[in-house]
Amino acid sequence: MPTELTIWEILEEDAETAELTVTIVDAATAGDPSALRTLTHPDSANFPVVTYNRNPDRTINFDQVPLNVPDSETLRTLGTTLPFVTANGIDDVIVTERWDAGNGVAAMVAAQFRRLFELIINQPAPADPEDYVQWAPADRSTTVYNVVLLDLRVGGGSKQLDIKEIGSFDAGVLDAVATGLVDRTVELDLLIVSEVS
Repeated sequence: MPTELTIWEILEEDAETAELTVTIVDAATAGDPSALRTLTHPDSANFPVVTYNRNPDRTINFDQVPLNVPDSETLRTLGTTLPFVTANGIDDVIVTERWDAGNGVAAMVAAQFRRLFELIINQPAPADPEDYVQWAPADRSTTVYNVVLLDLRVGGGSKQLDIKEIGSFDAGVLDAVATGLVDRTVELDLLIVSEVS
């Protein structure tokens, strides 16, 4: 019968002190639940502030702060299971905003979709220091974040924009021309880079 013998040498080492940072999450919403979210392009001369006509139905990976859950995995060894946990910062968080559609409910007005599309295809030009689109989730937080817009989906997967405009009415502050409604679910992915100081 095959056998295996492993000898481990245990060496004395100096003690090491490690600091621990504790993050306490406030139980109450820091924002104004009736406030609308905004996206602000650094080139304000060509891109006006986009104020949502309604906030998303779901916001994934964000509550009052970015939800930067640690990455973790386990490794099974001969004698035990070892956990490996890696902390994530806010710059590791991809937030997805989702406006649901269906059963006679529209996701958003087409004018808002067009403003989101305009921002995602016109990313800020590289600069030093770098400029970012600023995202203000004012309904959940008083903090504004620098973000990179990663993806926009309408009714399907990435790079699939199944856009159909239903009806026509005055868009008000979003657009100078008449607009309709988007009848498919809209999702916007944004990577949080930092808090705006």
